[in-house]
Amino acid sequence: TLYGGMAEKDYKTIKNIAKNYIEQQVLEFSNKETLAVSLGNDVQLSNVVAAAIVEYALQNGGENEVLRLFESQSYDEVFNLLGISNEQRTQFIRSLF
Repeated sequence: TLYGGMAEKDYKTIKNIAKNYIEQQVLEFSNKETLAVSLGNDVQLSNVVAAAIVEYALQNGGENEVLRLFESQSYDEVFNLLGISNEQRTQFIRSLF
């Protein structure tokens, strides 16, 4: 669902909307509350970031890596499983776009 698109737009289009937003903002992604942003048309930045993380996991570890991430219990745990420290989160998320 995350990777399939949102608000009747395909994933690539939604990802570009998020990229433009992220490039224009000074954001710190140290906690999930920073992702609680509407990009319009019922699209939440948090969902697009989640989809981008799924895309990253598919490219770098395949389906098993995605399933491993879905077992996480929190935002922090997702990054721990990826080996991304709190200090690296902002740069990592920006690099996804």
